[in-house]
Amino acid sequence: MIWLTLALSFAGLSAFALGMDVHHRAVFAHKPAPRLRRNLQAGGALLQSLSLALAILTAGFGVGFVEWIAGLAAGGFALSLLLSSRGR
Repeated sequence: MIWLTLALSFAGLSAFALGMDVHHRAVFAHKPAPRLRRNLQAGGALLQSLSLALAILTAGFGVGFVEWIAGLAAGGFALSLLLSSRGR
């Protein structure tokens, strides 16, 4: 289940990043509409909440919380590599 936690963390961080003008413009060459930005931020929060809940349900609170933080770190590292490898 750690892989699902990692995937949800990556997807949530991606949604948060695409909800920002700078990253959305880098990927799609235009700014996001205000409604889309709010939807991406809400989707990112929902995915992060699901990731945390899954980690806690599968591994218990202590280990699950650490697993979730590790998933956030790994997902953030992978996302930063992905966004930085894309040319301007």
